[in-house]
Amino acid sequence: MIVSLDWVFYAIRQEENNSAGASRLGKTLRGLKFLRIMRLLKTAKMMTKLEHIEDTLASDVSHHFSVAKMLSLVLVWCHLVACVWYGLGTGMHDGSGWAQRDAVVSWEFFRRYSTSFHWAITQLGVGGSAHVPTTAGELVFANFVLMFSILVFSSVISSVTNSVAAMHERASEQNRQFRLFRKFCRDNEIPPSLSRRMKKFLQHSLDSTTQKVHQDQIAMFEHLSEPLLAEIKENMYGPCLRANTFVLKLKYTVPGMVRKIAFKAVREVKMSSHDVMFNRGELALGALIMSKGLLEYEHPQIGHIAVEETTWIAEACLWVKSWMHSGNLKAQEVSELLGVEVDPFIETIRTHVQAWDIAHKYAKYFCKSIAADENASDLFELSRRRTKGGEESLLSHDAVDLESERVSCIKWLFSRIRRATP
Repeated sequence: MIVSLDWVFYAIRQEENNSAGASRLGKTLRGLKFLRIMRLLKTAKMMTKLEHIEDTLASDVSHHFSVAKMLSLVLVWCHLVACVWYGLGTGMHDGSGWAQRDAVVSWEFFRRYSTSFHWAITQLGVGGSAHVPTTAGELVFANFVLMFSILVFSSVISSVTNSVAAMHERASEQNRQFRLFRKFCRDNEIPPSLSRRMKKFLQHSLDSTTQKVHQDQIAMFEHLSEPLLAEIKENMYGPCLRANTFVLKLKYTVPGMVRKIAFKAVREVKMSSHDVMFNRGELALGALIMSKGLLEYEHPQIGHIAVEETTWIAEACLWVKSWMHSGNLKAQEVSELLGVEVDPFIETIRTHVQAWDIAHKYAKYFCKSIAADENASDLFELSRRRTKGGEESLLSHDAVDLESERVSCIKWLFSRIRRATP
């Protein structure tokens, strides 16, 4: 509708020139001109879209975008002022307007627009213009623009200065930290290969901090309630957690349990390129979940395996007492994982009798399955395909019989689940 107004005005003007009803059509044209005010609605929508775009950008890019946005708003403001200023200069019937007096109306379009735009820019306090207001309307408008420009220009200068200062401060602090890092490597005779790995990991961590906002960076989060923080953790870690058969079962049978596990038992783990997470024969202290990056698992029987995203690693330590790693896990590039700690995991499950009962059934079948697998590794997991048949009830959404085997469940689980030692 807004775009079609220009075509309507053009058609009416043509009709005015070619028909006898020029007077009537002229009134219609003047009546429709007020609809052009609706164009201002596009500015409000544009501001909302710009804010949404700025929120999705990384912090460094966001600062540049903020500066560009403020400069664009200044240009829009100057354009509107220039249009109104030229309209006032050509709207006097006695020819006393500034554009009529200075013969600006006889110039070509680009020169007329540039003259009006230049006057609008000078109202921000930079430069001067040879065209001055003379009529009462022009004086009132000029005074209004001057007063408003003081607020606009001061806000723009403040915003641009703060954004540029923030960018310089961040870059200066990073340069200072890397100078200290290089001095540390020299003073302590750190091998060049290790220092390069350290620098690459530090650079990746800094880049991820600017591209992705972490919870620790938002000081206001400390005022959130525990249920809200738990819900945030569930949304962050839920996809990786629910890749596990047991957690997927809890999602459908025990509402809120996955949220508690994500809040109390899960932590973030980062690995640099060529870092070794564990070696064969080491005691497993917790389960891991591949989140992002590239990991390689080496096992004597199954060889080298590239670990896929959402894969659980060493899940057995949650169900088997004193699980020893049966292979080596090494990062091929900077990687991100989730760590599931044993004690918080067990304590969280113990808070709900139904979750405890499901854990008993799952642990019992897990131990039986891993004992029957000759090539059992740290990547062993129970899939929904493997739990069909005799253990199909493990993944069904039917209610679990909490009364049967309650005492034996608790005794067996206590005897099989290993307590993590710090």
